[in-house]
Amino acid sequence: MRTYLKATLILCFVSVAFTGSAHETNKQTTHKDCVIRLGSWLDKTFDWPLVDNDTMLDHAVEVLESRAREGGMPYSKLSTTVLANYFYYEKKDIRKAVYWAHKGAEMGCNVCYMVLCYAYAAGIGVISDGAESAKWCYLALANNDEAAKKVMRIFEQEQEFAKTLSEGKRRAREWMGTHPQACDPYVN
Repeated sequence: MRTYLKATLILCFVSVAFTGSAHETNKQTTHKDCVIRLGSWLDKTFDWPLVDNDTMLDHAVEVLESRAREGGMPYSKLSTTVLANYFYYEKKDIRKAVYWAHKGAEMGCNVCYMVLCYAYAAGIGVISDGAESAKWCYLALANNDEAAKKVMRIFEQEQEFAKTLSEGKRRAREWMGTHPQACDPYVN
């Protein structure tokens, strides 16, 4: 049962993460659903069915933030990823999204790399910086991320970003040197 639930949660969050919106599987799945499902899975002591959705969501966010701060794989990585997506796409709280995306990036999370890539490319919640955006995209590319491949093709065609790609690659290499744990496939 635990393996099935974990697989469902990961599938739920991945399906939503790459579309940035609800994704049609058996039903509409949103970032809120992912937060509630993961929160309820991590905290068995809370009486989930007896409260309204807003209370469930608030408590689930608290649980995920707590787990993410505690550290330790795999729950902190999954928690930071779900939080980054939830705050970026659902709540539009870019400050928190970028905070959790940075935490997830330190653990080598491709989805968090891409949240940072999008934020820096668009200048949403951070100063627009093509080289910084390219850095995060290169880090996701290093992990063979499909979304990063598509984004990089777009960057290469856009003159504005094409000029910053070499600086982004240099920053990515530098970051990998200072964060080897995020680049180790046996740790993540």
